[in-house]
Amino acid sequence: MFTGIVESKAKLVEIKPNQSNISFVFESTLTNEFKVDQSVSHNGVCLTIEKIEDNHYQVTSIEETLQKTSLGNLKVGDFVNLERSMKADARFDGHIVQGHVDQIGFCKKITDLSGSWQVDIEYDETLGNITVEKGSICLNGISLTVINSKENGFSVAIIPYTYEHTVFHTFQVGDTVNLEFDIVGKYIRKMSKDRQTALADTNIVLSETMTAINAVKAFTNEWFEVRRYKEAEENFKLAAEAYEVLSDPQKKAKYDQYGHQAFDGSGGFGGHGGMNMDDIFSQFGDIFG
Repeated sequence: MFTGIVESKAKLVEIKPNQSNISFVFESTLTNEFKVDQSVSHNGVCLTIEKIEDNHYQVTSIEETLQKTSLGNLKVGDFVNLERSMKADARFDGHIVQGHVDQIGFCKKITDLSGSWQVDIEYDETLGNITVEKGSICLNGISLTVINSKENGFSVAIIPYTYEHTVFHTFQVGDTVNLEFDIVGKYIRKMSKDRQTALADTNIVLSETMTAINAVKAFTNEWFEVRRYKEAEENFKLAAEAYEVLSDPQKKAKYDQYGHQAFDGSGGFGGHGGMNMDDIFSQFGDIFG
């Protein structure tokens, strides 16, 4: 892990193509402090020291690193920013930097502010990386504070010390730069996306559930409509039969005789002075039969 506080610069003295990879030989005042297998940030890219000879050392970039960073644009004589990995007991002067470049950006404008410089950077926002005002950004291995944050770019203010002791003094409009966005911000963004995805899935489930509930309600309403229709049909038949009874003098006479006898106040069904159920059905069968 790094902090984005540049310790020194290294000069590229040799480029060695190796199949799809490229080995770089650098010269630095820190070489005598390096050791083989050590991780060192080169313009924000974590590379492993492979060989050390005098004040020269060698590192190798694989094809993926060359495609996602600006290392492939280096020429002999160019300088890069150096930072060794952070010690566990060291001060945390910058911010958390992994040495894993997210994407490249482009220097769009350099403004001399008479004592400091403002550098405007643009990048492809479709890759999902973002900055926030006064947040941290690692630019070519340098921990800087974001100003003028927008969807596809931002600006940084460079003080004289940073300008002189890093590769910023070689910057030109159009140069590519390595960008590593704040790891904390990336985790928060991912959790936010996961939450939005979970909410979207929940909404889909709720929508499907409501669709099923509405379908059941529609079926239930239809079933009750059919039932009401059948009950109405049965009542209509009963009414028709009753009309037929009342319209026929002989059947009406039987109804008057047995109906009053069945439903008078002298005991009801099977009560004192009344008819029992079998008698009623038998007599009414004669009426409707």
